[in-house]
Amino acid sequence: MWRDIHAASKQLNMRKLRADIRLIDALVREILPDYENGAIGEDFFSYIDKLLNTLGGIERRAQRLGEPNLVDLCQLSENILTDIKERPSPPNLRNVGALPKLVTGFKFALSAMN
Repeated sequence: MWRDIHAASKQLNMRKLRADIRLIDALVREILPDYENGAIGEDFFSYIDKLLNTLGGIERRAQRLGEPNLVDLCQLSENILTDIKERPSPPNLRNVGALPKLVTGFKFALSAMN
């Protein structure tokens, strides 16, 4: 019985992780053009906040699942997004290049967990 509960819990956590990573991908696709072009508005900051909240959820879930690499990726992503939020203009070219790589990192981490 406990094995069934554990398996169901892990399956639910993985499903939620997949959904969160799809959300991260979509939000990064929304903010990246605005960030590159310096078109910083209310939506930009709203998307950054949504990304930070999503990363916090993924980090907590990764800790529960015992995935230290995913926790590290979340913390790195949070640092980059906080830097972008605090200094959105002019765009930091390192951060512009890092955002798509972070999405790739999350997708890779998810595939490694399956």
